[in-house]
Parts: sequence; structure tokens; C-alpha cells
Amino acid sequence: MAKFLGANLWAIVESEARRPGAKRIAVAYTSSLKGISLGRGDVLITDASKRQIEQRQTDVASLQAAQARGCAIYNVPSLHAKVYIFRRQIVVGSANLSRSSRFLREAAVLTSSPQIRSAALDWFDSLPKTDPLTRERLAELRKIRLLPRTGFATGSGARLTLLEALEKKDSLLDDFVFSWFETDSPLSDSGVKTEARERRVLPPGVSGKDWKWFEWEEGRGLKRVLDLAYRRKPCIQFRVKVDDDQVIKFTGLETAIGVYMLSFRMSHRGRHHRVQLIRLQHRSPGITLQGPSWRSELCNILTAGLRARPELARRIGQRRASTIARNELAALYAAGTHANE
Repeated sequence: MAKFLGANLWAIVESEARRPGAKRIAVAYTSSLKGISLGRGDVLITDASKRQIEQRQTDVASLQAAQARGCAIYNVPSLHAKVYIFRRQIVVGSANLSRSSRFLREAAVLTSSPQIRSAALDWFDSLPKTDPLTRERLAELRKIRLLPRTGFATGSGARLTLLEALEKKDSLLDDFVFSWFETDSPLSDSGVKTEARERRVLPPGVSGKDWKWFEWEEGRGLKRVLDLAYRRKPCIQFRVKVDDDQVIKFTGLETAIGVYMLSFRMSHRGRHHRVQLIRLQHRSPGITLQGPSWRSELCNILTAGLRARPELARRIGQRRASTIARNELAALYAAGTHANE
């Protein structure tokens, strides 16, 4: 069975990369291994030619870190493919292991077909491995002088704010899932982080600044509800207050995109909570959440929309997964804009 990956591409790739089993990756450029831990038993084939290194398309320091952990790395200058072979799934598409890939509109196909896996492994094994990137070879490549940065594909170009995207009804909004959360919590940040460390649920190399957590009071079937709601797309998160009637009020907007990692059950004072870990992407693909003034303006408009559409406000506030559908967000924006005229 095959599945198309769009905005959820990196969430799926990172999820598959965390599973046990050897990884076989062949990509044109490797400038960032964030979220992809490569070590003993893994093989990476990439273009580490002088031209790509001096243009910063491939980063030698990243290759050295993977090689030090036991990953076998080979240089194939003519390589242009982007193929990820994991234990259960294969991803073939447009995404390099690069910093810029996180901010571009990538696409790929995910499949567990045994026939395609066999063909992919045959293709991977046929790639030339005459230039292994040993410790000594990488040390030599590290001496290549890098060209000045041009700003190309760094995610620093002009992007729509979320407010502008809603105003323009831009199709970019279809690439995200939207959610809300309350800042008050019976669980402490230190307690959740301690639990996560003890359970060893965080992938190697993920620091405390790279992730955050949300929580729900545990209930029957909640894990499946959250998995279905948050696995598909990167998430834009609103801070809210909830009144006694479960009606929400928007109070803020997180400035980083959240990508679902996993969830686990945690007990606190005799009550069970479902804790969900979210990896943070501080530069979101295609849209920006940065900037001080427009975020408060957007929250005011959406809150006015909640007052104008009380039935919609109750529906959103009572939803188990704490999500807001794309059409609901548009409806609140339209209602709030009209109410403020």
C-alpha cells in the first residue's frame, strides 16, 4: 500500500527513522541530520563533492557526527535521488537531508510494498561505493573553504503571516492542522521531562529546547484520537483560556510549528493524563508565525468570532483532540472580522 506525503513528510520520515532496524539513505545533499539519527549498521550515500561542500549543500560536520556513531558513508558526486529505506517503509520523493528542505514544499511517496523494497535495495546496492568517507577522508574534506552564504533556500525569504494567509484564504492553510491548549496544567514541565528521560522516549540528539508537551485527561480511546488528529500535518498552536461552559478565548499563538512525535500515559495525584510530545520547528514551511503585533490582532479577531458563533465555540471547546478544522478557523476569522467592522 502506498501513501502520498506532503506537509507531513518530515514527521513521517522522523517517525520511521526512530524505529529499530538498519537505515539505507541515498540523498543528493546532506546539510542537516536533525531528527534523523544515523549510527552503527546504517548506510548514507550522498554527494560530498568539493562543489557541493563549498556551496554548503553538504555539511561535512554533519557527516563526521554520523560517521563517529558508526554510520557508513559514501560519496557519489552524480547522485540526485532522494531515497529513504527503513525497516518497514520506503520513502521516495524530493526531500534532501538539508536545512532548507524543512521550509520547502516537498512531496514523496511512502510504501511498504515488498516488491518495491526489494527493487530499492537492489538499486541502493548498485550505487558505487568506491569513495568511502572515512574519518581521515572527512577531515580532509573539512578543509574545503566554504563560499559566502547567499541566503538561498534558508527560509528567510518573504512568507505570509498566518493573519495574511487567513485574509487571502491562501491554500497554504491546508498544509497544517490547528490546535488550542490551556497554559494551566496539573503536570509540571520538570516532571514531564523527567518522565520522558526515564522512559527513553526521546530520540538521540533532541534537546529540551527542541520539543514541548501537551496533556489531556486520559480517557478510553484517547491515544487513537490524538494519533489520527496530529500525525498527518505540522501543527499551529493557539494558547487559550476555557470558561466553565467549555467556551474558549484566544490569548496567544506559539511562534514555532509543532510536529507530533509520540504520546504516553502519566499519573499525577491519582489521576491519569495523556502526555503528547511535540517536536518544534522554529521556521515553518511556507508561512511565518513571527512578529509581535499581528498575532495579538489575530487572537482578537478569532475571539470576536467565537462570541459571534457560540455554537462553533462550544463545538471546538468540547472536541477531545483540541483541534480546530481549517474551515472552522476560516469561519471564526470571517465572523470576527465582520463583528469588528
